[in-house]
Amino acid sequence: MKANHVAAKILGGTDSCKLLYFSQLTGFEPGNEYLEKTTKFDYYTSPATFKETVQHILFSEVKVGDKFQFVIQKSNTDKFGIVFNDATKTTMLSFQDRSNQVILKDVYNGTIGEMKIAQSYPFADFKEYKIVFQVLELHWQIIIDDVAFTTFTHRYPFTQIRKIKVMIGHAVTYLTKAFDPRLPE
Repeated sequence: MKANHVAAKILGGTDSCKLLYFSQLTGFEPGNEYLEKTTKFDYYTSPATFKETVQHILFSEVKVGDKFQFVIQKSNTDKFGIVFNDATKTTMLSFQDRSNQVILKDVYNGTIGEMKIAQSYPFADFKEYKIVFQVLELHWQIIIDDVAFTTFTHRYPFTQIRKIKVMIGHAVTYLTKAFDPRLPE
């Protein structure tokens, strides 16, 4: 598939499908060929906790200084999660809003490594929130609405991140539209 042809499918439920073109996406060079199955931006229904999950697939290596931005609107009683994974099942960072606390953890071979409960809860109001994950040399810096929220130490190579999964609760609206949610440098 050539870069000026269909690059991604956005599935919205079982009946709708919106096609995006490489010219609408960031991080792709014209003329490169990719398999359609590796360029999906999938929406699918999750188990009862979440109404849907969005999967972002990254085609360029994550490096120090990269910032990933997600915009959500939520009530103070609903849940969401943002998970950074490698091509297998290793979780470099899992950011989970549990309606009254934020839990950060990493997972390797099904075993939870470091787990941290944030000191404060930033999602008390029903409003739009901008969450930025900045990759620093030794840790993640997590920023919510332009205020430093917390950090989380890297235990696995962040350069191996290939997928970002966003799990969306029933009263959460996911407003990020970018195929690759990295902010431009």
